[in-house]
Amino acid sequence: MLVPNRMKRMIAVSSFGLAYAYASACCGVSPNGQPVTFGDQSNIIVWNAETKTEHFVRNAYFDSTAKDFGFIAATPSVPELKEAEKGAFGFLERQKPKPFKFSCSSEVATRGGPSATSTVETLQQVEVGEYLATTVRSSDAKAMSSYLKQNGYASNSDTDEWIGFYTKKKWVFTAFKVRDGGDGKSATGVIRMSFRTDEPFNPYYVPASNSHGSHGTLKLYFVSDGTYSASVGHGSNWIPALWNNQFEEYDIRTIADHLNLPHSEFSKNMTITYFEKANWLDGSKDDLYFKKDSPLSTIIMVLLAGLGGGLWWFTKSRRVKVLSPSQ
Repeated sequence: MLVPNRMKRMIAVSSFGLAYAYASACCGVSPNGQPVTFGDQSNIIVWNAETKTEHFVRNAYFDSTAKDFGFIAATPSVPELKEAEKGAFGFLERQKPKPFKFSCSSEVATRGGPSATSTVETLQQVEVGEYLATTVRSSDAKAMSSYLKQNGYASNSDTDEWIGFYTKKKWVFTAFKVRDGGDGKSATGVIRMSFRTDEPFNPYYVPASNSHGSHGTLKLYFVSDGTYSASVGHGSNWIPALWNNQFEEYDIRTIADHLNLPHSEFSKNMTITYFEKANWLDGSKDDLYFKKDSPLSTIIMVLLAGLGGGLWWFTKSRRVKVLSPSQ
């Protein structure tokens, strides 16, 4: 991605994110090796459990003095790339339960033979938003690193380890470069990545060189057929959800339009589960995976959410009465 700004800046991008033309789930680099640091992120995941399809959208900020950036995202299968509307994030935020409430642009794709590096296969090249996105696959982590260098991107031991992690899992890599529009703008639009996967996940593994000194907040909206819990890798639970809420039918139509998705991708009982973590770059070397809660867990979560809303309302009303002037 070519961004001509010469001064240090925070750049908003979307999709799995990663600064520079290389790094998947989350890894950033620049042609001359200048540091790229991750900051705040807001992610949307729509999970279709029936077809095992994940739709992922990221709105992220990166900080660097490097002139050129690109982004690489690792996914279990070749992704479909489409533009989405940034308004989707605000719409989902407004779904937060109230007290007492229970709860693409034109596409040019090519698939073909091997790239310049014989062990790196080019699977597709797509123009989407202001990006030129190229999806590649390789079983050799060293070949992937060489491929990136051939395309003008530096790497280090952290990013090589990151690439090796996803290469062993036989995932594919999609590298995003900003197409040169000649106007010097760094706004690139919001991109949706849709792909098949056995289980839903959120990219969470970030090389140490991309997280040094960062204190960003991760906001994550998980939309599916019920409430879900998250874990780092397949270990213990990550953090508890802050809230969850079920969509009304007209809300489903709205979010589907925002994300440029057919309404059929959403079942009638779709629920938002919201997570938020400050200082999210905690050195984890795996992604977040999501598992559906049991019916009993869901009932307990809804009751706790209702109780919390009731206590908030009661406390606020009592405070208003105390502060009100006597008649």
